[in-house]
Amino acid sequence: MTRKIAFYFVLLLGFVIVGFPVLAQNHSGHAGHEKEAPAVVAQEKMPANSTGLPEKLVDVQYKVCPILGDETKQEIAVIFEGKVYHFCCASCQEAFKKDPKSVIPKIKDFKEVPLIITNRDGQCPVTSEVASGDLFLVRGYKITFYCCGACVGKDKLETDKPAADAKKPEEKKNK
Repeated sequence: MTRKIAFYFVLLLGFVIVGFPVLAQNHSGHAGHEKEAPAVVAQEKMPANSTGLPEKLVDVQYKVCPILGDETKQEIAVIFEGKVYHFCCASCQEAFKKDPKSVIPKIKDFKEVPLIITNRDGQCPVTSEVASGDLFLVRGYKITFYCCGACVGKDKLETDKPAADAKKPEEKKNK
């Protein structure tokens, strides 16, 4: 009888140990934390402050993808050395990640625009969970970081007006 009780005790203890990390997560704010490939992924983590998000970023704006020559999309982007680069598709994004220094010189007719980080507090604007430096969306002069791929773009943000502290974009030609 004591062996049976000991067996059930060990079994119960095993469930508690294995299940505790799952129960400790608080994702009650929304669904969608399944592992999915986000469209926007940063090339490098740039923790520069206590939130883990970069302090300054520049959006490199151009219309033609330097790899395939198609029109770039705002939501397909990579952060590299403090600058946000945009691409036409996920495969061009991946090609850039493999060798960014060979792709950057191919970017033509660009302008660099300082970005305002909308959630400097480090919280996802949708769930208030900790935002990741790897999940972001650029809209106008603003960049917003999110906690998961399911939250990207689900917040409401004015994009048509530059922020008061955003500088006028300076155009630079790439040789």
